[in-house]
Amino acid sequence: METLELFAQYAAVAIHHGHLFESSRGALDEMRLLYETSQRIGLAVDVDEVITAYLEQVARHTGYVCNVCLYDFDSLGQRTAVVVRGRWDPDTGLQRLEDRMPYSQDELDPLLDTGQTVTVVDVRTDARVPAGLRRIQEESGRLALVMIPLMVRGQRIGLVVLSYPGVHKWNETGLRPYQATAGQLAIAIDSRIQQGLIYERGQQLAVLQERQRLSRELHDSVTQLIFSTTLIAQSIAPAWKRDPLEGQRRLDRLLELSQTALREMRTLLVELRPGDETQKEYGLLSDQPQGGETGPTGPTGPTGPNQALTGLERVRRFGLLEALRLLAVDFTHDGVEVGVRTY
Repeated sequence: METLELFAQYAAVAIHHGHLFESSRGALDEMRLLYETSQRIGLAVDVDEVITAYLEQVARHTGYVCNVCLYDFDSLGQRTAVVVRGRWDPDTGLQRLEDRMPYSQDELDPLLDTGQTVTVVDVRTDARVPAGLRRIQEESGRLALVMIPLMVRGQRIGLVVLSYPGVHKWNETGLRPYQATAGQLAIAIDSRIQQGLIYERGQQLAVLQERQRLSRELHDSVTQLIFSTTLIAQSIAPAWKRDPLEGQRRLDRLLELSQTALREMRTLLVELRPGDETQKEYGLLSDQPQGGETGPTGPTGPTGPNQALTGLERVRRFGLLEALRLLAVDFTHDGVEVGVRTY
């Protein structure tokens, strides 16, 4: 009798140790999965890569069909659509998707919004399952469902949805890998979304700044040239009646200003469409003198053909000081005495 009692005690101790071993091994496997998943997801650049890494690291080692679904939100933060972004199927492998469906509230939302995992053994008999979802699952033959919410800052941004052919009673062991890594997946997706928004806003700010710069360029160059052209054009007829030579001089000046305005516009167009082909198209690729120009002290100096160069071209070719002197000459031709003094 004592031997039997002793044997029973040993058996109970062995069973207890066995349970401890299984529990320890499960915890170790879970820690390894979390570490490896974190490594894989950390290398992902965007949301699609995060989902791919998750499915390959977690879903491919089970026999379930796994869908990662994300929500679209309106300006008020309300869900408007459910988008299936990725799927792992034991039969067909990994699929990147963009299947979009309208979002509608149902009886499962309150549970999912609190972060609870929802399990469905049979969609045909579970009254909580909405009719549309029940129809989809019946048509696919996958009657068992699990929904694991992806929570970030108290908000549900998506779901990990598991399904299984026929009726299936879900167990904790099979769901643990998905539940343990759902938090990592949610944080990684949210991080990539926020990075994308920051980049997009940066791009918008850069476009706005470029528009403001071009507006200043137009105002400081082309607009001033067109204003000067208008004034000279208005004075040509009276000047011609008084003195044909003066009228001809003003007509030549009008042509010179119009050519300069055209070159200014071409320069701005090149900045809007950068590249060698665009610069060749407008004849602005080379900084070498053109049309007999030899430099700031020869025929192309302050009194030569370089009067037709744009302000930016003058700065690039002759430097800032010489460009300022050329600008002073421009005003002198218009009857305004301007000098440049340097210290």
